Amino acid sequence: MAGEGESQLEIERRLINDKQAKLRKELLIENENRQRHRQKRKENLSNLPTVALIGYTNAGKSALMNKLTRSNVESEDRLFQTLSTTSKKYLQSLLY
Repeated sequence: MAGEGESQLEIERRLINDKQAKLRKELLIENENRQRHRQKRKENLSNLPTVALIGYTNAGKSALMNKLTRSNVESEDRLFQTLSTTSKKYLQSLLY
């Protein structure tokens, strides 16, 4: 004789499906929030100029960057001392 109601397997399957639906909904909300933040950030930075400092080694790029942005890029008179890429936002440098 088969009884009424769900078997344990059906109960577990339903609980898993409910949990998946909840996680998908949370993920969708999080993605929407991220898109909104990206758009705001893009709008806020769209009017700021972009500047690139390029040149030969020991040409004073790091020293110039430090003076223009009030940052603390390491600069020494050594070959390839500051080879890594460094970027600063102009707006942030004005706030210091």
